[in-house]
Amino acid sequence: MSAGELSFNQIATLANAIQQQATGVASIAPVDGASFAQSAQTTLKTGYEQVYRAISTVLGKTIFSIRPYNRKFNGMEFSEPMFKLHTRKIQIADGEFEDNDTVEYPVHYKDDESPISGTGKAVDQQIIKKADILQTNFYGINTYQDHYTIFDEQLEVAFSSPEELGRFVQMIITNVSNMFEQSRENMARATIVNLMAGIIDINDASRIVHLLSEYNSLTGLSLTVQTVYQPDNFAPFMRWCYSRIAAITSLFTERSEMFQQVVNGKHVMRHTPYEDQRIYLYAPAQYQIEMQVLADTFHDNYLRLADTETVNFWQAIKNPSQINIKPCYIGANGAVVNAQNAVTASNVFGVICDREAAGYTVLRSTMKPSPYNARADYQNFWLKDYQKSFVDHTEKSVILLLD
Repeated sequence: MSAGELSFNQIATLANAIQQQATGVASIAPVDGASFAQSAQTTLKTGYEQVYRAISTVLGKTIFSIRPYNRKFNGMEFSEPMFKLHTRKIQIADGEFEDNDTVEYPVHYKDDESPISGTGKAVDQQIIKKADILQTNFYGINTYQDHYTIFDEQLEVAFSSPEELGRFVQMIITNVSNMFEQSRENMARATIVNLMAGIIDINDASRIVHLLSEYNSLTGLSLTVQTVYQPDNFAPFMRWCYSRIAAITSLFTERSEMFQQVVNGKHVMRHTPYEDQRIYLYAPAQYQIEMQVLADTFHDNYLRLADTETVNFWQAIKNPSQINIKPCYIGANGAVVNAQNAVTASNVFGVICDREAAGYTVLRSTMKPSPYNARADYQNFWLKDYQKSFVDHTEKSVILLLD
């Protein structure tokens, strides 16, 4: 079942595919995303305990790998009360100004006198002018689950103390927690990629910034993706890129319909203050800018005006600067557009958007135990996540491409 229905959407398969690309298990694909070192090895040189058959029974020292993971893209997370199974967004389009009747009232007498005297007539002040309303709707909830088993008596032979057993159980719980934490991050990652691909598919020239092409046009140069990184070219080009980004973020603060999709002819005027802007920049390029440009020239004060985050990869960790996704977005007629073909792009430099252009929320996250299995002395714990991610092209958003 697709995500755009008023229902619960099982996304375990999708979550696994996104996770595999993000962690390098799989390459990028469309998403419908000894001399002295002691090397770790899986070869076991002693016996196994009987439950996992992966933990040795004879131990010298046990090191428990417990390291909690904190997800990225936190700026995209919204509070849970904002989104339910059906969420509506109500907006108002600007109307047109009218002539001032204080100086034009005779025309409203609708009298064929010449000249119009107005005697016995009146100006109607009860003329109705309704607000021009646009309502958009977001449907559905994404959900998936996982579970883990805690054994009681069977593991005693594998550990030397209750404290060691407790640390082992803590390691299991932390690992499951890290999986869910990273899954939420990668759903946010897929959401921002869906926003970028939608911008490309809509093909609004004001929202697709071809940095290299614009720079070449202004300077008369013929730089390519390869030659722009040469020492003589890189610093001036990146200074210009920062000024271009600064100009866009400044234009975001103007109340206009620029950088956004107009739906059903409703001319909704928006402005995005700096504090409500989100800038995501490709990390390798950003690091080179910081080392080769900013350190010797100027500080990134423009980017500090908005919430800026560096992104190590957009969709797949093995293809960090690329996106490959079939976007889903709202069309100019108000209907949902599900792209038939995947939108691919290389050398994605970044994206600038309103905080309400893309985001997600965790509606509910539960962990519930099953009844204890007295016969086999173990207990299962079931974890379920209920999420909602959204993309709204009626809000301002721009993609930056290094081409």
